[in-house]
Amino acid sequence: MKWLLFLFTACSLGSRVFTMQEYSEIPIGATKDEVTQLVGEPYRSYTVKNGMEELEYIETIMVGSLVTAQRHYFILLQNGKVVSKRYTQEMTAPYNIDSYHLEMTQNADEQDIEIEEK
Repeated sequence: MKWLLFLFTACSLGSRVFTMQEYSEIPIGATKDEVTQLVGEPYRSYTVKNGMEELEYIETIMVGSLVTAQRHYFILLQNGKVVSKRYTQEMTAPYNIDSYHLEMTQNADEQDIEIEEK
């Protein structure tokens, strides 16, 4: 029950959106503090080989109410400084999109448009 309440609270508060622009602004050599000041706290932090730390940020790309892609950004730190950056992108398979949902979304969008006749 506590997890459900936490999840609801986190979703209702919203979270900061991380973007490709912010990713590109993180310089090699920046400290972890500089990264978090620039782009906020990471979604996750991992300890990887040789005691290096990897910060993960996620960007969700939506069209209407559908998630069409997610980008996962990884910032690799060694001795507290950025030494490498990379990202991966996961696309939603087109066959996972419900055609009924698309039709209803399109119809709802069309109903929002008012046409004045002269």
